[in-house]
Amino acid sequence: MSRAKEAYHGLFNPVEPHSIKVNKSSKHPGVLICSVYNFYPKQINVTWLSDGKEITSGVTSTDEKSNGNWLYQIHSHLEYKPRDGEKITCMVEHASFKQPKLVDWDPIPDPWTYENTCMLAVGITGFLLGALLSVAGIIYYQYKQSRVHSQSSDGSRPAPSDRPEDPVVQESSTLLSLPEAS
Repeated sequence: MSRAKEAYHGLFNPVEPHSIKVNKSSKHPGVLICSVYNFYPKQINVTWLSDGKEITSGVTSTDEKSNGNWLYQIHSHLEYKPRDGEKITCMVEHASFKQPKLVDWDPIPDPWTYENTCMLAVGITGFLLGALLSVAGIIYYQYKQSRVHSQSSDGSRPAPSDRPEDPVVQESSTLLSLPEAS
């Protein structure tokens, strides 16, 4: 069969989309996008489902765009805020499928939510406070060690004002200074 004939017959055989993706829009946080790439023929139906039921409000789609190689792509947008436990699905119907393809949106938790940011801030604050107290303790310990070391190396005793008062010494000096009875 000639190449021209092969190409001509290929136009009548549907080409299954090789990629269907459901993502959260990076530019618009409340928008989900279902993208279908490299399909033929041009006719395709993209539908959004919530727990198996069709969603009609907040849905917009691009026209089927030509890739320039007889294949097409389409992008469907869903402006929607899913509820906890809700299953959002992009359903694609095309001549190349015997049954519609269903692609579920798998929400990836946003690491920079308010709660996570607060927990991170508390953790960092606790770490910094612990580090600060550790450094202060080490400095105080070094200071005390250097004083004890300097006093013992030169053989001198600390001045009386630096010594704690000894109660035994105080009592004996008071006894010595008592006047004698005649």
